[in-house]
Amino acid sequence: MSDNEQELADEFKIDHPQLKKILACWFDLALENYLTITGLILQEKAKKIATALKIQNFATSNGWLQGFKKWYHIVYTMQSGEAANPVTIYDAIQFVSQAWNKVSKDIIIHIWQKTGILPFIEIDEHPDAELLVEENNKEEAELENLITQF
Repeated sequence: MSDNEQELADEFKIDHPQLKKILACWFDLALENYLTITGLILQEKAKKIATALKIQNFATSNGWLQGFKKWYHIVYTMQSGEAANPVTIYDAIQFVSQAWNKVSKDIIIHIWQKTGILPFIEIDEHPDAELLVEENNKEEAELENLITQF
């Protein structure tokens, strides 16, 4: 054990080495699967592991958390591409609305033709072209109505 590791071990006593080893393995696995792990999640997982190992009177205080993070060189940072603020339902509805507004009737007809649902004919020749546009407008109005309710 290096001097630095000994210093860390002295600072963060290894009362339950099996718990710390299991928790570190779980932590590595969670990171490999791109899971977001907060201090609270780490503390709760430690409590569950302690219970499974039948460790009594185990407390995951903020001091314990700081010691664990220091011992395993865990630094909480925002992952690349991660949003600073979570997307709300309202934001998601806005995104969908904006995306839908960019879809034209020609795109819809083309997609339906491409999938084979509609035969390849010009939009002007399609007997239900007006009906499709009218249904699209109704759906847009319903979506806008939902958005204004928030």
